[in-house]
Order: sequence, then structure tokens, then C-alpha cells
Amino acid sequence: MSSEVNEQLSIEETFPKAVSKQHFHFLDSLRGLAAFWVVLYHTKPSIDPLKEVLPAWLFIPIFSKGNLGVPIFFVLSGFVIAYSLRKAEFGFLGFRNFILRRIVRLNPPYYASIAFVVLIAFFGTLVKGDPLFIPSALNVFGHLLYVQKILGFEHISEVYWTLCVEMQFYVFIYLFLWFSENRISSLNQKKFLNITILLVSIIAFIFSIDRFNGGERPITFLPYLSAFFAGILVYWCWAKKINKYVLMAYLMIAMGFAIAASDMFSLMLALSAFFIYVAAITNNLGNWLNYPINLFSGKISYSLYLTHSPVLTAAFFFGYKIFGESPFGSTLSLALGVVSCTLVAFSFWWLIERPATSWSSALKRT
Repeated sequence: MSSEVNEQLSIEETFPKAVSKQHFHFLDSLRGLAAFWVVLYHTKPSIDPLKEVLPAWLFIPIFSKGNLGVPIFFVLSGFVIAYSLRKAEFGFLGFRNFILRRIVRLNPPYYASIAFVVLIAFFGTLVKGDPLFIPSALNVFGHLLYVQKILGFEHISEVYWTLCVEMQFYVFIYLFLWFSENRISSLNQKKFLNITILLVSIIAFIFSIDRFNGGERPITFLPYLSAFFAGILVYWCWAKKINKYVLMAYLMIAMGFAIAASDMFSLMLALSAFFIYVAAITNNLGNWLNYPINLFSGKISYSLYLTHSPVLTAAFFFGYKIFGESPFGSTLSLALGVVSCTLVAFSFWWLIERPATSWSSALKRT
């Protein structure tokens, strides 16, 4: 998960005047809600006493399906990166600047979170007697370059797998848009572009099958390309670079895949892409979900995603010690965990992510 949505976005030139220079509050809020949904998903192993008293119709969508926040992240990334590159002068220098801005924007919070996770694990050793966890130098090196699984190491924090996927996607999307924008600029080559979209769509859904490979997460972005590409198509359709029926066909394929394979990931990518498109064409990207609490959650979403896992572990440990392992104690521990995650995420955002955003914005845009 990246935090690209949290950067200031203004709609210019090719878009309706009614939404000119308007912040994408809907995307910020959607990202924040998805991040908190993931947090609730990661509380699931720790709230068995609460599970016993909550009805399944309430427990399952709130706690058991929170991993579906991930396809929302990926669709948002596809849309926002395609939008941010709308005026890019594609080339090797542009590619360097694009990747540099991503690194400056994302790495400081990510690197700080690695230190934070290891520190929390160290205190876990002191307090709970857990085995001492000290990652090897090669493991840390792999994490710094987002290639830890490629080198054969487990993630220091379970959430880091999406960062590795997104970094691979950044390289792909720049090269893909570099290639595609050259075709879009010529009306005579629209047919060629549609063929390209068709081929990428087929590849995306073929590789989606890898997500069902024995429960083991793939180490490349290709099995998740269908979600990223949905975001790209939403932007292209909104910007009138492609016909809306191309997007609708793609989303219908995603829905069909979801039904045929009982794949909730594909269902969520289709739904989130559809609602982002509707918000865009109705000039509501700046209006829907535009509430302070949603905007706050969007602001801290990246830091929340990076830090919530060890915070939840500590919060439930102390929560059950204090409140007991009962449904009431589980509820209080859950509240303690969510509040603690929010406070830590805000601190991370204020101290680390906020400056990193400024540094990234100061760099020349591609």
C-alpha cells in the first residue's frame, strides 16, 4: 500500500470546470476506510470471546473480510498514478524522477516502521518472554529494497508484502504508460490501444489464478495486476482517452471471474473501480465521504497500515491482562487496540510521513 492518494491532487485542463482544482476527498476517505478495515481484519485472531457473542452477519463483514481493503488500495493506486502521470514527459530522465519521488515519499515511513516493529518485538521478549527476534543484515537489506521474499526471507511485518507488490507496479505502470500514451496521442492508433488493453486484461486475469495457489502469496505484482489495471482504466475512461464501454467490459469480466472462482478480491476491485468512476463522472470526487473523520483516516492511512500490526499485538496483550478474556474484556481490548493504532499512526504521520511528503513534493515532477 502506498500513500499516493494523500498527496494534493488538482483536476486540470481536460476535466470539467465544475471540479477544477478540487481535492479528491472521496479517494482519501476511501483509502482511510480501507486501512481501518484491514486493521479490524488483523484483530480477528485476538477477539475469539467477542466472536462468540456477535452474530455472524455482523462479525464476518467487519472482521473476517477486512483483507478486501487491499484490492481497494490497488485500484486507488492505479487511478492516482495514472492521473499523476497525465502530463509526464516520458523518458529515461522522467522514469528516474518518478521512481525517486516514490522513494522519497514512501521509504522514510517504511524504514522507520521496520525499526519500530523490531523494537516492539524486542520489548515483547522482555515482557512476554518471546524468542528474541533480530533480523539478519541480509534480511534487512532485502526489506530496504523491497525484495525480501525474492531473497527467501519472511516479511518482518506481515503487511509489507503489499509494499513489495506496489513498488513492482510503479516500474510497470511507468513503462506501460510510456508505451500507451504514445499510442493515445494519435487518434489513428486508438484501435491499437484497445488491442493492448485487451491483451493486458487477459494477462491480468490469467495471472490472477496464482492468488489461489495453496494460500501462498505470490511474490510479484502480476496476480494483482487486475486491480491496478482497473484503476488505470477508470482514469483513462474519465479523461476520455478510452470509450466507457471498454471499462464496463473489463469490470464485467472481473465480476464474472469473481462469480466463477468465488473470488472476493475480483468482486471488490470491480465494485471500488465502479464507484470511483461514478464519483468521477458525476463530479463527486471532492464531495463523497467528505467528512473530517474520513479525511483524517485517509491522511494517516499509510502510517496506520505500516504500524498497526505490532501495536495490536501489544494492545491485546495488555488489554486482556487488564480487562480479562471475556466478551466485555475483548471489546475493551479491541477499543484499546484501535485507539492505540490511531495514535501511533498519527505520530508517525506527523513526525515522519508529513516531512517525507514535503520532500517529495519539492522534487521536480515528471
